[in-house]
Amino acid sequence: MPLASVTVPAPGALEIVASWAILAAPLASDAILGRVQVGEDAAVFFRRNRLRRMLRRAAIPVSVVLMLLSAVFRAYALFPEVTFLYVGQGDCAVVRCGSSVMIVDTGTASAFDRNVLPYLKAKGVRHVDMCVVSHLHADHAGGLPALCSEMSVGVVAVTPGFREEAEALIAGSGTLPQSRMPHVVELNAGYRYKWSRAVLDVLLPEPGSYGTREPQNESSVAFILNLGNMEVEFWGDSPSSSISEAFKTYGTVLEGRQGLSQRVVKVPHHGSPDAYVETLYLRTRGGVTMQESLRKDVPSGALSGDGQTLDVISIVSVGPNSYGHPSKLVEEAARKGGKLLRLDETGAVTVKGAFGKVLTSTFLQEAGRRSGLSGRKPERSHLETSSGGPE
Repeated sequence: MPLASVTVPAPGALEIVASWAILAAPLASDAILGRVQVGEDAAVFFRRNRLRRMLRRAAIPVSVVLMLLSAVFRAYALFPEVTFLYVGQGDCAVVRCGSSVMIVDTGTASAFDRNVLPYLKAKGVRHVDMCVVSHLHADHAGGLPALCSEMSVGVVAVTPGFREEAEALIAGSGTLPQSRMPHVVELNAGYRYKWSRAVLDVLLPEPGSYGTREPQNESSVAFILNLGNMEVEFWGDSPSSSISEAFKTYGTVLEGRQGLSQRVVKVPHHGSPDAYVETLYLRTRGGVTMQESLRKDVPSGALSGDGQTLDVISIVSVGPNSYGHPSKLVEEAARKGGKLLRLDETGAVTVKGAFGKVLTSTFLQEAGRRSGLSGRKPERSHLETSSGGPE
């Protein structure tokens, strides 16, 4: 039934304290305004008593209105933001732009139920406009059936050649009504999709890899999400050969727009060495271009030349694993090119484009501030783990 239930974001600590303070105000007014002063005129006493009754009547409505207004403001992202959720050895990011929501990959089924779904509900999300699935490995698409079952999803975008497999995965055991099935589309390299106030430019896969069944990494969807004052790259599990081709074809786009000095990169394939391309982390606009840096006659590290250097914020989604992810090669290049944030060390990471800058915050930083332990680094064993899918 429409409006039978309303989902709102979970209240913050400050809001809870404020609401209790408002509700406690009538009690305080009883203690202060309800006392009869010696020699007090009866008319003055009755005026104070009327004020006390007004406070008691207004306390609950005011508290409810303030809580609802606060929930509305928190459900609406004033500045575009992307939250990379910790899902162990898998991928999941939630993009919020105004009241619109996009999800990029869903992590495994267990990680989705444990980490992703509670996060979405805490943010008051009931409808997901678009879910981009880089490829159908379990560590990227395992939570897709639960997402479509728990929430309204408008569009699911997948790599070319896998539409039927995606529809079968979403349908699951057949319990999802046909009316709830999202529209499944395929994303091709060179395709541009306008979503809310953002623009999605697809970089991969190239036509030659369409419909490749195994390994699926080679046909991962990779794209740039232009959020106005922030650009974010998602590479799925693309290998280095595919990434290099994308730089040759879309080098100008990957250099970033004029006026932006920072670029957010979701590190491909959890930092695997088979997805390492130095140019991904060391960039410049002008001087030695990225296309030139990929030629064999241009020495490694030439991107530190005369052009404007782009500060790259690299996010690597990784959990406990036996593959050695992320590789030392990737870590060194990412730190050299800017900032590296590992989700197994930081917890969820949120990047927000505001005031001409990319602002970053981590779950463990926020938790540390609330507990007064912001200077301490938690043990890795305190973080949840999830099993990854096929490599």
